[in-house]
Amino acid sequence: MSWKHNLHHMTNSLATVGEKMVHTSRHMKNATTVKQATRAALQMPVKELAVICGRAGMAGAVVDGATGAFHGWRAVRRGQIDTKQAAIHTGAEFGCGFVTSSAGTAGTLAAYMITGTMGPLAIAAGMGASVGSRYIYRSVIGETLPPKKEASETDE
Repeated sequence: MSWKHNLHHMTNSLATVGEKMVHTSRHMKNATTVKQATRAALQMPVKELAVICGRAGMAGAVVDGATGAFHGWRAVRRGQIDTKQAAIHTGAEFGCGFVTSSAGTAGTLAAYMITGTMGPLAIAAGMGASVGSRYIYRSVIGETLPPKKEASETDE
């Protein structure tokens, strides 16, 4: 299959999921009880949303992992860390990219389902979810590179 065919298939899949999400959000808006809202939410395309969040997470993981590998390599060359610590840093950045991108996508999609539009609120919800998940991830994992030395210390 060509990349054009893959792109066309992915675009059609996203359009189908979007239509299902709009349909579900309309039912959620008309729900008057928790039971009705729960029933409408269960009709949502959960598998498709999980796949979308997973793909976004992998894209973020690849970008952050590559950036982490680059920063780790630079720290090894400067003699600040060894190669084992560089590998740990690369893995930590890979994980952080996955978590933050998945959370941001999920936050955006959740706001889209609630509001029915992809406006500033949905984008802000995605950014908030991404930043919040990064804060929690960094609180648990911590920083994996030593702090950078000041310019005055390196010149001496």
